Amino acid sequence: MSGDGNDTHNVTTSVVAGTEAPLTEVHLEYRSNRRYRLLFGAPFDVIDMDTPRPPGGRIAFFRPGDRFGLVLWDLNDFGTTHWRVLVCRALRAGETGARVPQVQPGAVVLLDVVGATRARAALTWLRPTIDRGDALALPDARFVEADFRLNNTPLVRLKAYAEVQP
Repeated sequence: MSGDGNDTHNVTTSVVAGTEAPLTEVHLEYRSNRRYRLLFGAPFDVIDMDTPRPPGGRIAFFRPGDRFGLVLWDLNDFGTTHWRVLVCRALRAGETGARVPQVQPGAVVLLDVVGATRARAALTWLRPTIDRGDALALPDARFVEADFRLNNTPLVRLKAYAEVQP
């Protein structure tokens, strides 16, 4: 699975927050074959995981309505096999969202790109705002628009965009 072809979104089922929305948990793992990293966001709290042994990461907690960005990728002996970039918003009370890997109970997905070329283009687009600390200030509509453009632009154009050095 190269991640460049006709990958589809893996967000499948929806979840609904209760009348009192709980904190959203984001499980961040750092293992030899798997990396789940927080791109941006201001967690309410972060704790170290005790299991599996040896400890392999942390859990970040977000309040209802908080936004965060994630990078998910899997590796094998030949390189990266799965790339995914997500920007999500933690569920508010009574809000419907999607099940997202590593996120409990779920979130509203604002941007979801899968595949090496699309993920690199998304990171290229996000990098300046993350470096300036402005990623949380962007309106939800900017992420939704970027999701549409990144998922509907031909891969050749995205590859050229991602390789341009600022």
